[in-house]
Amino acid sequence: MSQILDGIKRAWWSYQSLRKFRPELANGYMLDMLRTRGFLDRVVLAGDFTFGNFGDDLAGAVLAQQLGHRAVLLSSSEYAPRARCLLAGAGGLLRVSDSDPLSSYREVCRQEVRSGLISVGLNQDLREVVRDDFLDKVRGAISRFDFVAVRDHYAYKLLRENGIPVHGFVPDLALLPSAGRKELRGETILLIPCAHSTALRAIRSQLVELYAKLIEQASRLGFKVNLCPFQVRGGDSKDDLAFCREIIEVSGGSAVVFMDVLTEEKILSLYDEAMIVISGRLHGSILAARCGRPFLSLAYNVKQYAFAEMMQVNDFVFSVYDAEPTEVWKECEKLIASASSYSHRLLDRTSVVRTVIEEELAAVRDWVQSSHRAVPDFSSVEVLMKKLKLAC
Repeated sequence: MSQILDGIKRAWWSYQSLRKFRPELANGYMLDMLRTRGFLDRVVLAGDFTFGNFGDDLAGAVLAQQLGHRAVLLSSSEYAPRARCLLAGAGGLLRVSDSDPLSSYREVCRQEVRSGLISVGLNQDLREVVRDDFLDKVRGAISRFDFVAVRDHYAYKLLRENGIPVHGFVPDLALLPSAGRKELRGETILLIPCAHSTALRAIRSQLVELYAKLIEQASRLGFKVNLCPFQVRGGDSKDDLAFCREIIEVSGGSAVVFMDVLTEEKILSLYDEAMIVISGRLHGSILAARCGRPFLSLAYNVKQYAFAEMMQVNDFVFSVYDAEPTEVWKECEKLIASASSYSHRLLDRTSVVRTVIEEELAAVRDWVQSSHRAVPDFSSVEVLMKKLKLAC
């Protein structure tokens, strides 16, 4: 009985997620779930979902759609019996600080089914060092899976250089939607703050001051600032909405906090209004690139530096631990002055990534639909590295 109730709960969450991000698929999904009575012959996609993070939830919904409507979204800590196969890792991270790099996936790893690790990154704070003992733990952790495709070229290169079998990488860039090529317009700056990680909570007041001063600078020059919280659950220490309110209270400038529940349509409209984006979150920067909006990244994790390198905007990424508001704003002014040029560069590079990664995703779909355990064909990843001139 408990398994049946768990199945109903997970099916309902997957339905709600599809209804939010892909409404045209939602009703067919629920009908199909009722017919198949649970997870039998289902593709389970397990990742950092259901925790209130808009970027992770959106990427998961898009990946589920690309795999087909028989995919079920689960949080990384849940267990789904009787699945056809399991894809874990989307939105997740190999945790440098934990004794088990995949500790949050302990439950999903209990399944005796074909499994792949997809779009997983390194949870490496900028001040952490990747040690040999951690790499040994990663080697053991990922051996549970039939294939491994990481999140970015940084993780791909690091793990392969240390003899750890990684077959490809599927960046979140390939999993998020785009508003298409739209002209830059307006005098709006979109600001996406972040204070959710353990390390960032220790410097919360410093971050509030940083974001507040950037708002003051923008307001002084006549820019409208939209504050957009991506994380809206998890308590005040993890809630970006509470963090945004703190920033507004401290700032001498003016900004508007987006209070509505985020949907794909609403977030794309916010990007459409923006001249540039200042983001403390990886997915905030990724959506900026997809929409052709020049972005400046306030980074706390190597994943943000890796993405900036992929997009060839290395000059516009700052460590939040020592970022000076005046220096950050100088770079913002450079982005604004050359916004059109950077917009075209971002759109061109995202087009290259998506074209190549479509082949990777097609290989994963073939693996999902088959019954074999052979590794999907990820040979196009080397083509992508060369096209983007990324060090292999």
